[in-house]
Amino acid sequence: MKWLRSLGGLPVDRPRTAVLLVVIVTVLSLLSLTINGIDQSFTVDDFMPGGEASDALEMVDDTFATTYDVALLIRHDDYATDVITQDTFLDVLETERSIIENGMVAPY
Repeated sequence: MKWLRSLGGLPVDRPRTAVLLVVIVTVLSLLSLTINGIDQSFTVDDFMPGGEASDALEMVDDTFATTYDVALLIRHDDYATDVITQDTFLDVLETERSIIENGMVAPY
C-alpha cells in the first residue's frame, strides 16, 4: 500500500516529468507503429471457429448456394437520352421473365 502511495505521489510532486514521460511513451509507440506497421490481412477464417460444425456449414454454402446474381448490361440505342427509359426497363423485365421461364434454369 505504501508503494502505491509513493507511486501516486510522483505525478503530484513532479507534474512536468509525468507529462514528459507520457509524451515519450506516446512518441515511442507511434515510432514503433511507423517502423513495424500493423498486419491488417484479415480473413473469414480468422473469425470462424474451427470444428466439424463450421466445416460442414462451409461445405453446404459452397455446394448449395442459396442465391445467384445475374448481371444485365443494358444499352439504349439513343445515347443522348437516359440509359433507363421505360422501353429499356420493359426490356429488362422481359429478359428476366425469359430467364425465369427457361427450362434450362432450375429453381432450388
